[in-house]
Amino acid sequence: MQAQQRCAAREHVVNHLTQKYGERRQALGLGGQGAMMEIFASEASGSWTITITTPNGSTCLMATG
Repeated sequence: MQAQQRCAAREHVVNHLTQKYGERRQALGLGGQGAMMEIFASEASGSWTITITTPNGSTCLMATG
């Protein structure tokens, strides 16, 4: 079974992580071909999310916990 990637405009993803889970960006890294990886986390709940944003502005959830 293959995991389904969930992608949307970066602004929408960041707003969702902040409003629903209280997560804020904790780290940022640049990858090949202009991709940006971000780690969001909430100190209050301990939840975290890793996202990848492509140069076209699409942000995909890669992992959560």
